[in-house]
Amino acid sequence: MENPKCPECSEGHLVLDYTHGDYYCAQCGVIVKEYSLRGAEEYPTFDESQSHSPLGPQDGMGPSTEITPGFRDGQGHVFSPHRLLEIHRLRKTERFTRFSSTTGRNLNHMLGFMSATASRLGITRPAKEFALHLYSEMVHKRLTVGRDARAIAAASLYAGCKYYSLPYSLEDIALTILDSVDTCAAKKRVGKAYRTIIRNMGLRFSPPTPADYLARYTSELNLTHETERKARELLKKVLKSGSPGGEPSSVAAALIYLASKISGKKVTQKRITKVTGVTDTTIRTRYRELKSMFESPAFSTSA
Repeated sequence: MENPKCPECSEGHLVLDYTHGDYYCAQCGVIVKEYSLRGAEEYPTFDESQSHSPLGPQDGMGPSTEITPGFRDGQGHVFSPHRLLEIHRLRKTERFTRFSSTTGRNLNHMLGFMSATASRLGITRPAKEFALHLYSEMVHKRLTVGRDARAIAAASLYAGCKYYSLPYSLEDIALTILDSVDTCAAKKRVGKAYRTIIRNMGLRFSPPTPADYLARYTSELNLTHETERKARELLKKVLKSGSPGGEPSSVAAALIYLASKISGKKVTQKRITKVTGVTDTTIRTRYRELKSMFESPAFSTSA
């Protein structure tokens, strides 16, 4: 989903500032606080035959009656012993009948786990709710039976980030939600679950671009808006001459390193590696490729 254009200059696109939670124009820098990516948009219903809520049965999703512990009623009067026994039985019944099945209890547990993980990663609320909605659909269609539930939860969060064009890689979410130190194994598990979601839910996402990562990386590196703007200008020049090679995240990291050197706000490769997760070797390789591209006569002529 592409971010809309700035209401002031009508040229630049609105970009999320991950530090302050505001949106600003990448071209003129105006801050648009009232803008929300979600807007009036509704989540897609994955099954067109559904006439009820796309979430299906509301196990653990809606408000439920909760009988809180205590010895007084709403007016402050102390319960009689007989009334206390009744409330104890009601509380016990409510606790065991809140969910209609084991599936409902497991769903509620996993949705809570996904919500906590999204908050820890700083994923925006619309993307988080999309992921919860998607995981619920997978459960109600019994597509999680016999599969890795945690991997599907991570893949759902990744799908939510891609739907709202948030710059989170598969590796970011996989290592966090799976609590794994083996990067390759974690990415393989979540990647397999993600392909299952795409195949069964009929979702289509455009591939990420380096521009998707620039706002997040510059924000986490505490770089100036001037540096980010310079990086975007360099990216536009590169895209005019063709698609840059390598992963979008590595290209974005190299562009930030190059833009920081040009603008005089130097940032070390190790610091960029710590924030982006891209190795310093890859950053150096992409940096040399970009630098040689900018210095070539053919590029100067085309630009």
